[in-house]
Amino acid sequence: MALTIDVYGSCVGMDLFRHTDPSKYKFTRCVTQVPVSTLYEPVLEFDHTAVEKLALSSYENTMFRIQTGRILPQLLRKNKSNYLIIDLADELMQRCEIKGEIETQIALTEGKEEAYEPIFAGEERYIQGNIFSPAQMDIRTIERKYKKFASEIVVSEENPEGYRTDQIVILEAFYTADIIGNEGSLLAHNKKYAIKKNNAWLKQLYEILEKHIPGAQVIRFPDMTHSTQNHLNGVHPLHYMEDTYTYFEKVLDVITHYSNQNTIENLWKEQSLKNKLETRVVKSSMMYSMKTQIQELQKKIKKLENQINV
Repeated sequence: MALTIDVYGSCVGMDLFRHTDPSKYKFTRCVTQVPVSTLYEPVLEFDHTAVEKLALSSYENTMFRIQTGRILPQLLRKNKSNYLIIDLADELMQRCEIKGEIETQIALTEGKEEAYEPIFAGEERYIQGNIFSPAQMDIRTIERKYKKFASEIVVSEENPEGYRTDQIVILEAFYTADIIGNEGSLLAHNKKYAIKKNNAWLKQLYEILEKHIPGAQVIRFPDMTHSTQNHLNGVHPLHYMEDTYTYFEKVLDVITHYSNQNTIENLWKEQSLKNKLETRVVKSSMMYSMKTQIQELQKKIKKLENQINV
């Protein structure tokens, strides 16, 4: 019988289960676009009809209602699966200040920040404020939220409906540094993603989550992981090469006891080594191509010089 899996995080968790064998894992529920840092804020009540008219997908509308209703921990405890996979990449979603009757903030779907504006047009209680980077948020306030989230998601005498820590898997999803292009070259991501800055901030958050859920299993992010130009949903720092998802599955197999062929640490080392070798090959190919181009230019220059001297 397939093990049931709930995913709370970003597109990375959903993409993982595009690659897994359905006879092993049954992907039952996925909650994205609701960062932990949006939890435990005042509830925002919007007219549901107005929300449905926003330029968002049906799924995005649902996630927005879950986010503003602040009901995520209760949903995750209800009819829980065999395992809960958590990643924090959606903590990188842009935030919007809400002022007026309540002062708080919400997370906005990437590329659709302006789509939320109409919802405030007929609302006298709330005023849409500035859009800002989540990295500007106070890390101590965030840690308090993470601590509370852990207390509400992990089983205890006070929380008998929670998950055991060995049922919680933390998937360390980060932005990739670059893209492997179809021509075999390394391409840079758009500067708007601020890769190094955002990854450093994400690293702090994973450390906080792992501190407050000791005993949770961790799938580490391999060194030198790349994005691809051929991902189903296009190019993005969270859209990885296919072998990265294969690695995630192998580690999950060890965690869920489907496999005992290797250890989690060895699988991480192996994938990191593969990535390093692949990067070296691509860079060598790029250098060879550049050397060839330089030689061709030198030949053309020489030819022009000879024509001038005739």
